[in-house]
Amino acid sequence: MSAGWFVYALVIGALIAFATSALASVAQSRRWPTRWLWLVSMAATLLVLAVAARARPAERTRSVAESFAVPLAQGPGSPSRALLAMIGDAQTYVASALFSGVATVARQLPPWLPAALAALWFVATVGALGTLALVHLRLRRARSGWIDSELHGHQVRVAPSEGPAVIGILHPVIVVPRWLLARDADEQRLVLEHEAEHVQARDHLMLLAACVAVACMPWHPATWWSLARLRLAIELDCDARVLRRGTPPRFYGEMLIDLAGQCSGFRVGATALADKTSHLERRLLAMKPITPRNRPLRTGLLCATAALALSAACEARVPTSAEIQSMDVASAERSAMESGLIDAMHGGPPEFYVNGVDANDASKSVARPLLAELHRLDAKIVSVEIIKGVQATQMISDAAAWDGIIKVTTRKGK
Repeated sequence: MSAGWFVYALVIGALIAFATSALASVAQSRRWPTRWLWLVSMAATLLVLAVAARARPAERTRSVAESFAVPLAQGPGSPSRALLAMIGDAQTYVASALFSGVATVARQLPPWLPAALAALWFVATVGALGTLALVHLRLRRARSGWIDSELHGHQVRVAPSEGPAVIGILHPVIVVPRWLLARDADEQRLVLEHEAEHVQARDHLMLLAACVAVACMPWHPATWWSLARLRLAIELDCDARVLRRGTPPRFYGEMLIDLAGQCSGFRVGATALADKTSHLERRLLAMKPITPRNRPLRTGLLCATAALALSAACEARVPTSAEIQSMDVASAERSAMESGLIDAMHGGPPEFYVNGVDANDASKSVARPLLAELHRLDAKIVSVEIIKGVQATQMISDAAAWDGIIKVTTRKGK
């Protein structure tokens, strides 16, 4: 793995997770299930990064958008041509900005860091997968010693204190703690109904797949954050299914609050009635039917935000090692022109002046390296003015100093 790939992975994972969060907010406002969004998000992140990692270091990698756009555009009379033309300018801007940012950050990393990260990645993945396997083996051995019983028409295992939860992979079972047997019969039925919904929806398999995805990329913050969001989404969707059966929300919420301090959930690969106390407030608020103000406008903004983030993730590509090493001033300026940062209304490249006079080639070469830093700014560069004879030192590019001040005029006045 190259340094560019690791930086690219962090950016792409964050963009996909951000887009999923926006789509999940839309789904929640309309009472739609959201757990599938987070699972697809994690799978898409792994797939995109795996495809990017297969590229040979010497070749120019294609973005996800390019990979799909090429065969689509080749089709006779393909309707995708109009769509691609419509969003082409935005994709070019996003791709250029992301590529330049990733390449700039990757160039600053020490050469030995990618190999060290790859080694740590291998060790962490083996450790995470091993831990996940050991936890499930331990639970399998433990449940064989728990009492097999029937409670309100459901086959359960009565544990000393663990549960309520669903454990197992191919043959999931509902585990209830012994203290639940002393609770009210209505509460027992509601707890069992909640866990039975998990079994019927195969939420245990979904959560297991997400844990494996995190184990495959344990160093990525977006995967851990998505796993936490998925656990919450699983419980929210299960709560919604239980309430649709006619359970009074007030009674159900009071039961969750009452049992939250006693439930002993399994933190790895198992669904539980009280997964996290930090999620309890979100679950209680979700039971209250509130229609947000200006829902159509809010939905449109969130969908547009998600589309922009996904477009950026699909359009971005991994800079090769050769491109990172050759990321000089000329390539930075070319990238800035392609992304539209340099104002095309002023003839393309910016105009250079020395004390108000059109600069010669020698003076241009002094100021031009500054574009390597400016091309990442959200501003249209119009002109670069060099003011000589001023008692100041402007640091340019690779720590080279020039006696004078450089003023950059932009279209937005930045």
